[in-house]
Amino acid sequence: DFFHRLHSETLIALSDRATIRSYKAEEMITEAGDTCRELLLLVEGDAKIYFHLDNQEKRVESLRPGQTLDELEVLAHSESKNTIVADS
Repeated sequence: DFFHRLHSETLIALSDRATIRSYKAEEMITEAGDTCRELLLLVEGDAKIYFHLDNQEKRVESLRPGQTLDELEVLAHSESKNTIVADS
C-alpha cells in the first residue's frame, strides 16, 4: 500500500538503491532509540514490533510481508520509539 501511488520510474530508482537483509528469528531489526535513516519493507516472514509505552508497559503487534517499518520516523529523521524483532 505504501508504494501503490508511486510512478514506475520512482519504483525502479528505489529498487536500484535497495538492499536485501535477512534476519533469524529473535534477531533485532531495529532498537528503540535508533535514528531511522532507512525505509524498511518486510518482504517475507514475520516480525513483531514492541511499542514502549509511557507507563513502562509494552504493546506488541505482528508485522506481515508487504508492511513498511518505521516509515514515519524515517520521513521525520527521528529516533525509533519501538523495537522490531524478527519472528520468522
